[in-house]
Amino acid sequence: SANKSNSSWSFRGNRELTDSSIGIGVSENLPDSRFNRDSNVANADIVERIRSDLVYRTSLANKRFSFTFNLYYDDQDYQTRKEDRKVYGFVTYLMYRSTRKLTFRYTFRGTEDSSFVTNIPANEKSKLVNHRLQGTYRFNPDVRWALWLEHHARNYQNLPRDYDEVAGGLTLEYQF
Repeated sequence: SANKSNSSWSFRGNRELTDSSIGIGVSENLPDSRFNRDSNVANADIVERIRSDLVYRTSLANKRFSFTFNLYYDDQDYQTRKEDRKVYGFVTYLMYRSTRKLTFRYTFRGTEDSSFVTNIPANEKSKLVNHRLQGTYRFNPDVRWALWLEHHARNYQNLPRDYDEVAGGLTLEYQF
């Protein structure tokens, strides 16, 4: 981890050998990690998992504007089952704090996901692109609402399962 004024670099890495019957996500110990899902754990197996994150953060204009860029990698190698998986990707966050209570955030995520499964004719390889716009108003430290709009597009190289979707919503959050 390295810091210089309002900017910082950090690297986190993890290598584990585990029994998949307990669920791979149980030992998720990389805070702010961008790994959004685990492989199929329907049948127990031994899996070696290597994960890493390289993150750059900076803020400008008295911390009213911030930028984060995260490169990540997740490799799951099963000992017996042939359901290995490699995920590469990046996430970019742009945040603008309009007032102490009102913030706007744009997120862009790009992911390449390769699954190596022997029981299908073609191994899966997909690319996911995700955009999200969000405005958040904090009424007090415990209550906030967020209005958001999100676009997902996933394209598979070998399988006819592509999709393109837009979603939006209003979230009300109370922390106690």
